[in-house]
Amino acid sequence: TVLPAHGPVLPDLSEICRKYLEHRRGRLEQIRAALERLGADASVQAVTDYVYNDVDAAVRGAAVSSVAAQLDFLRSWDSPADPIG
Repeated sequence: TVLPAHGPVLPDLSEICRKYLEHRRGRLEQIRAALERLGADASVQAVTDYVYNDVDAAVRGAAVSSVAAQLDFLRSWDSPADPIG
C-alpha cells in the first residue's frame, strides 16, 4: 500500500510502478518521435511545442521542465536499448 502526500491511498505499489514506467516509456517515445521529425538537436521549446501542443498555458513551465529533463536523459544515453528497462 502506498500512502502518498496527496491524493488517494494506492493499494498496490507494484501496479503503480508498472503504470509509472509505462507512462515514462510512452513519453520518451513521444520525445524520440519529436526529435526524428524536428532533428536531433531540436530545442527544448520546439520539442515541447511538438509533444505538448495541447497543454494549458498554466502548466507550460512544467512541460518545458519535463522535456528538458527527458532530452538530457536521452541525449546522454549511448545505447538504443530501453534506458529505463
